[in-house]
Order: sequence, then C-alpha cells, then structure tokens
Amino acid sequence: SRRMLSGGVHRMPLDRWLEEVNALAHEQIHPEQFLQRGAEHLLAWSDVVGLQWQPLPDAFVSSAGRCGVESATGYEFSLRGLQVKLYARQTLANTALWQLDLMLHILAEIHAGKQQARQLQSDSYLRAVYETGARVTHEVKNLLQSLHGLCFAALALNEREDPRAQQMLASQLPRIVARLEQAAAR
Repeated sequence: SRRMLSGGVHRMPLDRWLEEVNALAHEQIHPEQFLQRGAEHLLAWSDVVGLQWQPLPDAFVSSAGRCGVESATGYEFSLRGLQVKLYARQTLANTALWQLDLMLHILAEIHAGKQQARQLQSDSYLRAVYETGARVTHEVKNLLQSLHGLCFAALALNEREDPRAQQMLASQLPRIVARLEQAAAR
C-alpha cells in the first residue's frame, strides 16, 4: 500500500495530486474548465499520456473533452455522468489502474458538484427574477386600482365642484407617479 500511495517510481504521489485537485476545486472556475485542468494534472503521471471524456446520454455534462495524446493502450472508465478513456504508454498494473480509477472518480465527483452548484445558481437567479417580477406586477396592479379610483373622482369633479376631490387628486397623483417610477426602475 505504501508503494501504491507513493505512486511508485517516476510517478506523482497521491497526496500531492490530491492537494493539487483540492486547490483546483476551490478555484471559481466552470465545471468544464475544472475537468480539463484536472485531466491535465493526471498527465503528470509518467505512464498516462492522454485522456478523453464524453458525457453519458443522461448526464448534465455539457461537452466532451480531451488532453494529451492517444496511444495503443487505452482503458475505459464509466464515472458519474462521464465516459472516460485513459491512454497509457504501456500496460498498467492493477494497483495503478485502481489508483487511477480512484483519482478519476474524485475528479468526476467534484465536477458533478460544480455542475450542481452552477445549476443551483442559475435556478436562484431565475427565482429572484420571477419573484421580483411578481412583486412589481402586484405593485402595478395596486397602482392601477388607485388610478381607477382617481379617474372616477375626476369624473365626479367635472359634474360638481368638490374641494375634497380636488385635494385628493392633488395629493394622490404625485404619489402614484412616484410609485410607478419606482416600479419601472425595479
């Protein structure tokens, strides 16, 4: 297990790779960028020469990607929402495959988390727009109701001179205009 965790001769130790992926995961980058840069970090392993991935049919992953080069020795992995093909210089030992499978699963899980976070952010934005629109619509409906009342009072004013009606029109119309301007600004 010591040999496996150290990565063997000429390979990057697992703990150093995990630190790099952890730092990469905390950066504010898009899920696709994270996956691309995480795959590029895997190329530091001496036996890994390339990676290619594509979304599974029912996945939220938006695009396929690749880094490195293809070789005759390839291994396929089905991960969370991704189909990954790893290319190696030579046939890999079972422990190396197990470790690479673990590393790819870590990348896929962080990628899926970033995808979910992006979806939640988008949903939150749409919800905020919807709620703001609903509030503004309610406000405009209230203002229209007030205007209808003032129009009725103005019609009544034309039929007879009523100082209360004139005072109400003079005080309410500027308030309604200000409220409409605020609603339009939102």
